[in-house]
Amino acid sequence: MNIEVTGELETAIKTHAARQGMSADGAARRVLADVLLPPSSKETQKRTGAAIVEAMQASPYKEINLEPGRFPMPVRDVEF
Repeated sequence: MNIEVTGELETAIKTHAARQGMSADGAARRVLADVLLPPSSKETQKRTGAAIVEAMQASPYKEINLEPGRFPMPVRDVEF
């Protein structure tokens, strides 16, 4: 199967591929597989922190805060 990709989409694929250190063809295949093929339980178990880093780098929303909220914890009748 051949899919013709031009213009803005072609540029986006090439940019994504360069960031990932892979060919544009490989990047396009990977993105299509990630979107269209359900992950097997075996693949899901192999995932590491690298997968979240890759997803965050590919995200258009670069400004994200992963720090948990800090709230005072309730303390009741503590005796020492």
